[in-house]
Amino acid sequence: VWQAAGVVRDWHENVVGALRAARRGLKPFATGPSPTASGAETLRNDVKAAEREAERLEQMMLERWCLERVDSWPRAEPIAAIAANIRALFAVRAVSGGHPDLPDRLMASALAAVHFGPAQRRL
Repeated sequence: VWQAAGVVRDWHENVVGALRAARRGLKPFATGPSPTASGAETLRNDVKAAEREAERLEQMMLERWCLERVDSWPRAEPIAAIAANIRALFAVRAVSGGHPDLPDRLMASALAAVHFGPAQRRL
């Protein structure tokens, strides 16, 4: 997870982050009682579309990185793999300032989806 995050770190911080900050910064101008609110809302929507495209490109970078490595990754039982992946994700979030606790409900939902299939995914 750390390696994958490193692949897109600069892109995410400098491109996606800048677009997200611009979109959020435009919100008060787009929703306030101003004669330029309509234009600001149009601009905000354009920035939102650019932000989504930047995120799509980020996902493509991660996909390429994964495809180059997937054959060498160890295989695990699906339930164990899901649990390990969720723990790794939340460990990264905890170090980067996210919430450190692993939500039991998320873990339970993911495990139920694999174990029981789509009919019993709701917990």
